[in-house]
Amino acid sequence: MSSDDLRPADLLPSLEPPNAPVRPVIPTLAPRIAFTAPSQDLGSNKSQQWISTTHVYPAAWPRSHPRSAKSDIYNTGVPSSSSLGPLPSDPEAAKAEQRRRREADFAHWLEVCGGKDHEGQRNVMRTLRSGCTKSGHTQRITEARTANEAQLWMTVNRIVPAHLEDDVHKGAHAKDTRQGITLIAAHANGFHKEIFEPAFESLVKKLQTDELRGKYRIDEIWNFDCTHSGQAGSTNRDLLGDTISWADHPRDMIKFLEHYLPDTPSHPSAEPAWLPTFLTSHKASSPNAKRRLVGMGHSFGGASLSFVLHARPRMLEGLMLVDPAIMHLDDEKAFKIDNLFEGIIPPIADFPLARGAIARKDTFDSLPDAKAYFESKPFFKVWDPRVLDLHLRFGLRPSAVPASRALVADDLHENDLKRTGLELNNTKWHEAAAFSSTWMGYIGRNGMLRTNHGAWVGMVNMEGGFNNFQLAAEIDKLDRGFSVTIEGNHLVAQEEPDALAGALAQIFEAQKDPSTLKEKKLARQLRKPRL
Repeated sequence: MSSDDLRPADLLPSLEPPNAPVRPVIPTLAPRIAFTAPSQDLGSNKSQQWISTTHVYPAAWPRSHPRSAKSDIYNTGVPSSSSLGPLPSDPEAAKAEQRRRREADFAHWLEVCGGKDHEGQRNVMRTLRSGCTKSGHTQRITEARTANEAQLWMTVNRIVPAHLEDDVHKGAHAKDTRQGITLIAAHANGFHKEIFEPAFESLVKKLQTDELRGKYRIDEIWNFDCTHSGQAGSTNRDLLGDTISWADHPRDMIKFLEHYLPDTPSHPSAEPAWLPTFLTSHKASSPNAKRRLVGMGHSFGGASLSFVLHARPRMLEGLMLVDPAIMHLDDEKAFKIDNLFEGIIPPIADFPLARGAIARKDTFDSLPDAKAYFESKPFFKVWDPRVLDLHLRFGLRPSAVPASRALVADDLHENDLKRTGLELNNTKWHEAAAFSSTWMGYIGRNGMLRTNHGAWVGMVNMEGGFNNFQLAAEIDKLDRGFSVTIEGNHLVAQEEPDALAGALAQIFEAQKDPSTLKEKKLARQLRKPRL
């Protein structure tokens, strides 16, 4: 491992597996109304429904780490809490069994992380790092082909406004010369794509203000699960390994943009063309030729999209980071894989968020049981009710129902949900694995800040979250960078989606033209107190 452990990543190319993968058998994924918002037509005062359709495509192959997907030589034994059966009815016996299960889970987690010896944990980090260096690509590809590594699958929601056909709207369409935005969204670790929908609804409303209405129109939203979350996590349940590389989610999104994104976006002057569940591959020589692509990522999703800026310069027009999971290092030169666990990064097995995920309750007797549990916990009590409802519908899966019948709780009838056991779609093992690799977000940061990628960058910094004011300051120094700091916790998409939308609207306003950005940057400098 070279001393420059944090240099920008060279993402592994996406290839076709040696054996053609078989499409997963999944239920019919019907369209649904994601939200209703004011029409974006200029001069209109009507409301418009936004329709969400779910689509599936093959994830990037191979994965950047040999333990990220099952293969002929690697078949991880990810424990299943639902297979352990119910707890004893006796309270004391139940507590003892809970303690035994928790201790067994932590013992397994320690093994996944490389054991008690720090050298074993360093080896895990070395292999994660080598997966995003060009020197390791040939070996990884050869290894995956020889081992017949499994093909994982991605799920993405396309959200578009329903067509309004009356004469008033036809006239408004004819006068509308704006080029609409295609928004690319990536969620935080431990959650799923539907979490964003209340924030999307609020953002569409806020873009209708006098300051912004003549400038922005959102034509399409493509909202991604990562391979271990939401509907994708359920689809890949028996294919996933136990290690998550932060270099893979950006590869999955790039593969979509270059091979599965339709050439032209939906347009308000025409009824949307509805797409099949399994998207058809095509080569998009320039995904942004007829689109204005703007990324928006929260936490893990923000860090993931930062990799895209370096890997594909000029692809994105802009990127909005929402309290991104990008750590701050006081001394970057001190960061070397071989010198870890000396006050820079805690041992992988002891990473607090990962240990918290391993200890999490992840099975429920029914939907009413899950709802009562979530509503009783302070962590969930502060969530926006709309978001919690979406989490119950799309963050849980039936544990004993085949994926061909239901990927998420929302696929089952209400009566079935009263007696069907549920479990987290994003398993606690994969959530912990992603948390323990948080240090990889710094690699994306370096690519974002050191590459001439041509995109503007905005950041929503949460005072009660990571409060990464150092990164916010670095973004403000960029010619086209602008940060907004607001009150609130890290889970702003879950707790305050309207406040998040307001902050995103501020970023859009700052980026609407060079003179506005210059004025806002100057105003910020003038407000700084003199020392």
